[in-house]
Amino acid sequence: MGKNNFLSNKYTQGILIPLFLLFLGVIVELLSNHTGVTLPGWPLNLYILIGLVVYLILLNKLLSKSLRNTLSGIEYSVGAIGVYAILILLMGFIKQNDLQASDFVREAGFSHINRSWQLFLVSLYVLIVLGLVILKRIVRIKSYKDFAFLLNHLGIWIVIVTASLATGDLLRASMPIVENSVSNIVKINDTTFYNLPFWIRLKKFDITTYNPDVMFYEPYSHRILNKAGVDYSVAENKQLSMDGWKIRVNKVLENAKRIGDGFELSDSVTNEYAANITAKYGGGKIKRTFWISSGNYILPSTSYLLSKRLAITLSMPAEKKFLSVIDIIDGSKIIRDIKILVNKPYNYKGFNIYQAGYKFVDNSKISILEVVKDPWLPIVYVGLIMLVVGAVMLLWIGKIR
Repeated sequence: MGKNNFLSNKYTQGILIPLFLLFLGVIVELLSNHTGVTLPGWPLNLYILIGLVVYLILLNKLLSKSLRNTLSGIEYSVGAIGVYAILILLMGFIKQNDLQASDFVREAGFSHINRSWQLFLVSLYVLIVLGLVILKRIVRIKSYKDFAFLLNHLGIWIVIVTASLATGDLLRASMPIVENSVSNIVKINDTTFYNLPFWIRLKKFDITTYNPDVMFYEPYSHRILNKAGVDYSVAENKQLSMDGWKIRVNKVLENAKRIGDGFELSDSVTNEYAANITAKYGGGKIKRTFWISSGNYILPSTSYLLSKRLAITLSMPAEKKFLSVIDIIDGSKIIRDIKILVNKPYNYKGFNIYQAGYKFVDNSKISILEVVKDPWLPIVYVGLIMLVVGAVMLLWIGKIR
């Protein structure tokens, strides 16, 4: 008796149905090739959208009034959106596209939730439930509250459907490119490549760093001895002290290469920071002059042993800014000297070009650009604006009443 009452509760039904779909999606993932759902791109995804809208209109007409009212009730909406929100939250907690993920996480689809069967089935269910809610409300708009409710729910529906269909047209790829070279090939994954409809020429790649710190440490334990609150960044004529030693920075080379026991300026990509130091102890009775350096991606840092308990070196400099200067070549059209920085992309023909990283190989600078194309994104933004405006209107209407 108690069990029947529990299952007859609409909130219970509202949560159990999407949970069952989530579980069914996991089963499909486990029994399939673990790659999830591949949705088609343009224009097939547009046809799917039109077909879904037509299906919802027909379903709204064909369902009995009681069943239509049940599915469009708040209990089913809350359950559907709640389970959908759980899956979206899991995307934030579980690293996606992680090749090192456990077998179960990968095979059950939780390492690629955005294209998993569970998200596909739950999203479809949410779209049906919300679609029935929207169709029910759209025919009886009588107040600002009804309009705000419709705007809010329609915004949610647009966000979910366009975010789902966008996967067929979404391109996110990397382009490692060497200075003074031209390419239009981007890498989607280790086996998939894409040819851009234009070419990119990397004219220049620059890295700006902060000055490294002068680092004091114990030679055997490598315990850092630098004190909190003291500025240790290297600069010419800077004076520091540690354990009775008086340190003076005579000269700093930002781009230096090793020559014997010293350093000189160089334009090689294997450059490092170097500093000429004079160290005095006991009021100048002991005086030593030497070079230390920060090292780089190939060479270790250069240090100097002041005593059995104290050594000195330079830290690796932290990156301040790195940018690529590119030309875009599109047939006879050339757009010159475009600066690409982190979080400051350049958009061309719907492709956003980002500065993603860099590396050095065989004495060459390689800039890693990221190319992203998401033609559905403006529609997603429209849905988000509708959602927010509707929610604000509902709050405002509730306050004035």
